[in-house]
Amino acid sequence: MNFGPHLPSPTRFFLFSAIVLVLLFLISPAWSGTAPLSRHLDWKRTYIRTGLDEHLEYDIFAKAMEGLQRWDFSKPHLLTIIDFTRPSYEKRCYVLDLKRQDLLYRTYVAHGRNTGMTYARQFSNTPNSYQSSLGFFRTGETYRGKRGYSLRLDGLEEAINDLARKRGIVMHGADYAGKSFLNKNGRLGRSLGCPSLPPTIHARIIRRIKEGSCLFVYAEDSGYLSSSTVFASPSG
Repeated sequence: MNFGPHLPSPTRFFLFSAIVLVLLFLISPAWSGTAPLSRHLDWKRTYIRTGLDEHLEYDIFAKAMEGLQRWDFSKPHLLTIIDFTRPSYEKRCYVLDLKRQDLLYRTYVAHGRNTGMTYARQFSNTPNSYQSSLGFFRTGETYRGKRGYSLRLDGLEEAINDLARKRGIVMHGADYAGKSFLNKNGRLGRSLGCPSLPPTIHARIIRRIKEGSCLFVYAEDSGYLSSSTVFASPSG
């Protein structure tokens, strides 16, 4: 693509980048959210600059960004995405610094024992279901319990995950979420519904995202997508 030698290099780079972003947006999976095109172009730029485009579908990232605008967070520049469309033997937890446009962490995360074996299939907001919950959460305070250094989570979506704190759904480290367990079993172990992280990295992640950042847990679950106020159509 040749913009001509008479254009300064920064101008040529800007034009080329703009065209690339538009093309990437046009070929992306269909997105039914309400965000305008200009916002999507900003999101797409962040998506590419963080390197997230190599690991996560843009549609999931855009959904996370859509929800990030709906609630107040004291740390709005930090976003954690858990992609339960992927099996547990893949790294499916991403921690982003949106201000610096940096992918801080990409690691493994376990799901609930009654949510599925290798893949996360069933989700719940019910106490003692031992299932994971989907949707948007705000990170809370830390504490030290039987699982060590842990992070409380507050579910933000009514009837979807708003009982997270009552259920004791927290982020913590666990041996069954680590590489050794994975190498031995071909998948991660399962929790009682908590998003459990590898014990070698969980404390660093918790310290970074605690007290007011956004966590988005996603799966291609029609029940969630149709009932979430972030994504459900106005007609129902």
